[in-house]
Amino acid sequence: MPFVRIDVTQGRTPVELRALSRGIHHAIVADYGIPERDYFHVLTEHPAGQILAQDACLGLERTPDVVMIQILTQAGRSTSPVSSASPARSPQGLRPLPATRAGPRRHSDPPCHVVNMSVQTFDST
Repeated sequence: MPFVRIDVTQGRTPVELRALSRGIHHAIVADYGIPERDYFHVLTEHPAGQILAQDACLGLERTPDVVMIQILTQAGRSTSPVSSASPARSPQGLRPLPATRAGPRRHSDPPCHVVNMSVQTFDST
């Protein structure tokens, strides 16, 4: 069961938030083969200026609408895509994620997603 935290700046509608969550879930289901009903997301809205994302080594400029996505899963779950023949993926391993606002995202738009995947292990000793 992956557990997904999604942090966004305030200002999106409930419909936009739901679409963002569903799009992230769809990407995880498609790329990692989890069951569709393994859907555990927490969306948190923050006032403007409380989400900071800068890429020192990649040289990317992020928009103020950056979305922080944290995917937590347990050991034993593969973090590798289910098929190497799948379409090109983002550096985080997921197929391109949905736009963070209504309307299509242009290829020239600055990157607006930061994805962190953590695998938790449990010591049984």
